Amino acid sequence: MQKRASVSKQQDNVTYIDTTPHPPTHPDPSTTLIQALASEPLARLSEFELLQLILQEQETPDIARQLYRRFATLREMEHAGLGELMEIERMTLCKAAALQAAFALGRKIACKPLYRGQTFVSSRDVYLAYAPKLNILEQETFWILLLDQRNRVLKQQQVSQGSINRCTITPREIFTPALREKAVGMILLHNHPSGDPEPSTHDRKLTTQLREVSVLLGIKILDHIVVGDQSYVSFADRGWL
Repeated sequence: MQKRASVSKQQDNVTYIDTTPHPPTHPDPSTTLIQALASEPLARLSEFELLQLILQEQETPDIARQLYRRFATLREMEHAGLGELMEIERMTLCKAAALQAAFALGRKIACKPLYRGQTFVSSRDVYLAYAPKLNILEQETFWILLLDQRNRVLKQQQVSQGSINRCTITPREIFTPALREKAVGMILLHNHPSGDPEPSTHDRKLTTQLREVSVLLGIKILDHIVVGDQSYVSFADRGWL
């Protein structure tokens, strides 16, 4: 902070010295992009510019550049822990926390809550509803969507959580909730933390086994969707059901 030049004022034989600190007269460097928002909608800014805003370093985006050198994609950046972010030169705890908070807020917005009676018209609808929730997990998780006779959602339930590349599940875990809810149909859903949604041999064998049991119980499996990083595979779309 700069100080205004001292000025003496004589009053009643007492001398007063003005030492009040005053800010520098040059403009705040953080206003460049913020001022641009007055004429440009936020949606038109690039990923890099949005990152600059979150980190509050509009004119000299050193941290933003380092983040892009360290992490190839925003997805990798999102998965980075606080310790990894703090390894970036000039990164502060406040900036790292703000970045993680922005990613977390985005996930909450994307994860639209399912409600009883909701319907899905395509495998893509199911993928879009669950991808934000499943893509951040480091272990495979297996979910079921239980449906009524009009394919409306009765209940969603996670039935198993496994390792990074395998999720062990039994027909009992799948069909006990379905019988309890009197479901007549279901959609199977699980994620691949590797990012590759291509079903494994185990996935296909398990689906065949579950389909055989479903026929005996009169509960139709409408689809089995494998969620990967920015893509998915639908057993129904491939004609495997």
